[in-house]
Amino acid sequence: MNATGARILELLDSRVLPAWYNVREARFYACHGMFGFPPGGSFAAKIIKRLESYPARAGYTVSAPVIPVAVPAPKAPEARTYTATAPAIQARGMYRLNGEIYKVVDNPRTGRFAAHKLDMETRKYTYAKGIIYKLTEAHRLDTSTIAAHGLDQLWCLCCGRALDRKDSQERGIGPICADKYGF
Repeated sequence: MNATGARILELLDSRVLPAWYNVREARFYACHGMFGFPPGGSFAAKIIKRLESYPARAGYTVSAPVIPVAVPAPKAPEARTYTATAPAIQARGMYRLNGEIYKVVDNPRTGRFAAHKLDMETRKYTYAKGIIYKLTEAHRLDTSTIAAHGLDQLWCLCCGRALDRKDSQERGIGPICADKYGF
């Protein structure tokens, strides 16, 4: 409802109206307009003029008339454009970028690759948003680098588990990760 409709409703409440006056129709027009258009124009002016001609109710104070103000329509937000860039990585594996270790895995929901960052203190991987687009094949760690880390730290760089078995300690990688990453 706009200011014109509010003015019509106020006049309907504040005036003594004749019995023949169709209050229901005027209230509907004030709230909903006509033919999908909000109340306004010459038809609304005629209704307001007629309502103002009727005497005011006793004890009812009418507020100052509402002057309709043109309110600009809200601007639609600018559409964002996204460019679908495919990651440069073509295979899952272990990668190093700026001193951080990342594991690239298949995302089962989307069928695309996802990168997970290694927290060296907890030896856990957490999803790293957007890093997959920065990694390239040049950042990929070779098997000797992964094995050297496992021999030095005695935990698997691929999964973060401790290397307890003798053959795993000699290889520098756990048996499951060795099969998965081609050792």
